[in-house]
Amino acid sequence: MLTRKCLTAAMAFLLASCGGDDGGSPNPSPPPPPPAGSGVQIAISPAMVSLDSDRTQQFQCTVTGSSNTSCTWSVREGAAGGTVSTSGYYNPPTPTENGGTYHVVATSAADPTRTAVATVNVGPRPAISILLDGQPLQQWLYVAPSATRQLGCRLVGVTGATCNLSVAPGNGTLSPTGLYTAPAQPGQYTIVGTASHDPSFRAETTVIVEEEQTPRTLVITPGAVTMAPGTTQQFACSITGGPNLTCSLSVAAGQGAITPEGLYTAPSAPGTYAVVATASDDPNWRTTATVTVAADPPPTEWVTGYYAGYFWEVMYPPEEVDMRAMTHLVFARTAPGGGTLGGTPGAVVEAAGTAHDANHPFAPDHRPVENYLIDRAHAAGAKALLMLGGDEGDGIGFNLSTADNVRAEFVKNIVDYLVEHDYDGVDVDWENRLMDGCRAHDCGVEIPGTESVRRLIALIQEIRTEANGRAHYRDNPIIITFPGYTVKLGVPVDDYQVTVANLVDQYNLMSYGVGSTWAGGGWDSWFASPIFGAYGAAPVDLDSSIRAYEAAGVINAREKIGVGIGFYGTAYGLGLAGGARTPRANADAVQYYNLGEQGFEYNFMKELGYIDNGQMVFDDQARAIYRTYPAAQYPNGYIPSQAPHNGRPGVAYVTYENGRSIYAKGEWAREGGAAGTIIWMINYGYVSERPDGKQGTNTLLADVKCAFLQRGCGAGPITP
Repeated sequence: MLTRKCLTAAMAFLLASCGGDDGGSPNPSPPPPPPAGSGVQIAISPAMVSLDSDRTQQFQCTVTGSSNTSCTWSVREGAAGGTVSTSGYYNPPTPTENGGTYHVVATSAADPTRTAVATVNVGPRPAISILLDGQPLQQWLYVAPSATRQLGCRLVGVTGATCNLSVAPGNGTLSPTGLYTAPAQPGQYTIVGTASHDPSFRAETTVIVEEEQTPRTLVITPGAVTMAPGTTQQFACSITGGPNLTCSLSVAAGQGAITPEGLYTAPSAPGTYAVVATASDDPNWRTTATVTVAADPPPTEWVTGYYAGYFWEVMYPPEEVDMRAMTHLVFARTAPGGGTLGGTPGAVVEAAGTAHDANHPFAPDHRPVENYLIDRAHAAGAKALLMLGGDEGDGIGFNLSTADNVRAEFVKNIVDYLVEHDYDGVDVDWENRLMDGCRAHDCGVEIPGTESVRRLIALIQEIRTEANGRAHYRDNPIIITFPGYTVKLGVPVDDYQVTVANLVDQYNLMSYGVGSTWAGGGWDSWFASPIFGAYGAAPVDLDSSIRAYEAAGVINAREKIGVGIGFYGTAYGLGLAGGARTPRANADAVQYYNLGEQGFEYNFMKELGYIDNGQMVFDDQARAIYRTYPAAQYPNGYIPSQAPHNGRPGVAYVTYENGRSIYAKGEWAREGGAAGTIIWMINYGYVSERPDGKQGTNTLLADVKCAFLQRGCGAGPITP
């Protein structure tokens, strides 16, 4: 979605999407036409192959229409995609953590304009996991002296091999079945997993043996909350420091109502109230949470949050997603057939990796993560939407799948997929090769932008018509959403954007990343999703964009259009000397660093110290924030000290979202500025301090939950 979707090379089958509303490069010119009368045709075999990380592949080319049947070989991704010999013998690159997808190209020597492409899916790099009770450990295992833990070992990526656990003398003991007994003395020790086929291939876990400190405490969470009259809030209590200790929650008469499970309903009258936690073994041992009930503008119509299914194993466990923080969960993602993920035109291609896998060993409830999240959303009263598209190569797939002779099949396949998985609707994310159309060397035929736009509009209309004829949507009509663009000052809204906005149920502005900040074209340093303040050298804000759509003819625009919140930031390098609204020395001032999908995901910023260093400034006019790292504090700009990011260029300025900017957007939207918000993406806000990456926090999502939906509000913004 604009710059929000530059997927890491580590995510198999997913490619980058870095479009924007200006500043992008034009499509390259198509290759010259073949010689007059050329009848040369070329094919490659095999056309698609999957390889283990240590296998190679011989490709063959077949040339017809010429006496010269030879061909030349290349890899589309260059050196990063591996090597291919002059005879078509392919060696994949050094495997990444999760493998990758590459393309081998055969070119006719008789007619260099004739090429054929094979897709190579390379499996993951071999990896050893040390397991605790069947679940992977990361780096540390905390145990008490002489405590026992059931350990195991798993080797993936190598066929026919296993791994074994061992401990050196003095590091504890290990039974043949993997029962580990820690040393009696506190300290740090090591457990080693070794591959059976290669003793040099190993992994280690550090065991930290320490005396347990377990003071007896009674805790209620949250400890303080602000709520609108009649709204609900989940409370919980716990006691630590002893076995089988329980507690209960209650409220006095007139203080609201609470269920045995802790779901509290606020009184209808504003005021200050209390929720009480009481220890089950001691009625006099109590603690209290303060509830402030205040009248407030009503919640927005929607909070639509994108969850990256392809990140579920490494970023934001699906069982920890706060579904009550959203009205609509969008599962990312699937793709149209015929794009860079393959599939025939008209197909719906699964594109979230193992999140579609019913047999994944760590999938919650032993079912696909996709289905699990849909059910959790419904249980919380939220709608579940399917993200269709969003990647750069999907523009090809959309163009091919919406041709008049294919579109009916494509529409049927989309609705079939939605019904099969119990989705409430679809997010049609056609962003690339739309206004500019599709070139012949990508789509096989030249498709002008006007035709691509016509096909998009027909697709939206026909999805709704097809869904309306299904029993699944008889009582709950399908929801169709579309991610649109902000509008620069003085630039008219395109007619197709008005048409699409009037057709869909939600038209959401991708106002994060290059949707509101840009390094070129004479822009000054600017903000992530500013509400107000656009001017000539920083010509985008939320309010003026919605006003432009209103003027162009979007009906009830402020009830139809949502604004974007990115859980990632944009950084300017040392070419910037100052804060916001500062001219830059050159167009290369924006740094994304390739730290992840977007580069400055909030969890990476937190991990690398950007959130806790520098000076944060809230701009009263734009109602947005930035953080600077001045030369006086960091003579070379702020450079993260943690490996492996040492030595990266310094950063002088980062603009991102924090609690204060989110609260400002929520207040503006609830007062009628916009209908709601989309979040790209909720995974980025998840921060865990635990070695296993679980039981973390998502304070950005908690701030959105309060600011836009008036749910779970505490004393004020949380995220710094």
